[in-house]
Amino acid sequence: MNVTDLEVTKQLLDQMRQDSSKLTSTGFQSLDALMGGLIKGGLTLIGSRPAMGGTALALNIASKLSQYQPGTILVISRYTHQRDMASRLLTIGLNLEPNQLLDGKMSAYEREWRCSDFFYSQKGNIKNKQDSYLSLNDIRDFCDRVPDLKLVIIDDLEYICEPFDFSAETFCLNPPFEPMDKILKFLKNLASTYDIPVIGTVRVSRNVDRRKNKRPKLSDLKRLDASDDAVDQVIFPYRHRYYCINTTEMAE
Repeated sequence: MNVTDLEVTKQLLDQMRQDSSKLTSTGFQSLDALMGGLIKGGLTLIGSRPAMGGTALALNIASKLSQYQPGTILVISRYTHQRDMASRLLTIGLNLEPNQLLDGKMSAYEREWRCSDFFYSQKGNIKNKQDSYLSLNDIRDFCDRVPDLKLVIIDDLEYICEPFDFSAETFCLNPPFEPMDKILKFLKNLASTYDIPVIGTVRVSRNVDRRKNKRPKLSDLKRLDASDDAVDQVIFPYRHRYYCINTTEMAE
């Protein structure tokens, strides 16, 4: 190996170290092995059919990230009330099914012990903001008010509204929604500004249900150009049991 080769090798190693410092672990080793982790300053989409686990995956990432990284994770949701979000995050953190905290099978002592153990192990915190009519300006305002922001999760990007007159009689029936390309560019800029990963959940088209192989692909994303350069990563959760009840429950 000559001097030139050594210089090139050193440059490559330095670049690899810089690239790795821009990644944040998802908390799932197998997922990190596939994609390296979440990109700081990057936009990641989670696309799925309803009830396939897209929101659950995003909340799992938030829960796992809060276990080892100080700072604040902001979860913005159109549907989920703060109390329901807290319940979901708690069951995820305790590795329980949603009904196990309330079905009476766990003693009060065990429930208190497991909850306190979970909260004391947290290095970061998760803040939830619920808003039925969310605009891009609202998202930026929420982020500006959160100290030490480490991750932003926005559930269901399709329903981000344009600024409109709340006094209009028809606003709740037919609110104007922002174009998806504008939403993605805004979120990419937001991620770059704060140097954090941003995750958005999106729905995939019903066409996936008509195929023999029902695993989603880029062309199934609704209102989204697959070639849009604002998106850095796309994750498609898939559960075969959703379509075939006799199979083992396993998320891909």
